[in-house]
Amino acid sequence: LIVIMHRFAAVAVLALAVGVAAEVPNFPNDWSALSIQAIQINQGGIPDGHGNICCPATSPECKIQTAYSQGMQFFDVTNQRVAFKNPDGSGVVSLFADGKEYAVNSAGACQSYCPLQDNKLYPLAIDPNATDDGPTVYNGAHCEHYSWREAVPILNI
Repeated sequence: LIVIMHRFAAVAVLALAVGVAAEVPNFPNDWSALSIQAIQINQGGIPDGHGNICCPATSPECKIQTAYSQGMQFFDVTNQRVAFKNPDGSGVVSLFADGKEYAVNSAGACQSYCPLQDNKLYPLAIDPNATDDGPTVYNGAHCEHYSWREAVPILNI
């Protein structure tokens, strides 16, 4: 079993300023935002003291992977659809009513599609059992910090 710790910072509400405990915030069903994702997977790498992670020459099984993406994320629970638009205009559109996810070019023309595993889009939410870890500052903004755990089974497939 893998336990994943989720951390989420939400903009502080006025109640925090007067010392009253904040409730887990609710988010709108329909929204759009600039999305930036940076992922690093370290399988045996060792920090070198200069902010780098390297595989030792004596560890041929070592692997370090990184990925980065940036674009506009559109989330529309009302109409059961989401889209991610890359800087070049291409992207991915998921239409839950159709049960399909489409890769589209910059003109919006379908290049390929796959079936969706789940035909229902759920709103963005913080787990109602999340722990309020208190106020924090993120990128200069005062926020409230929430965390929760989810267990994910590891299957031998």
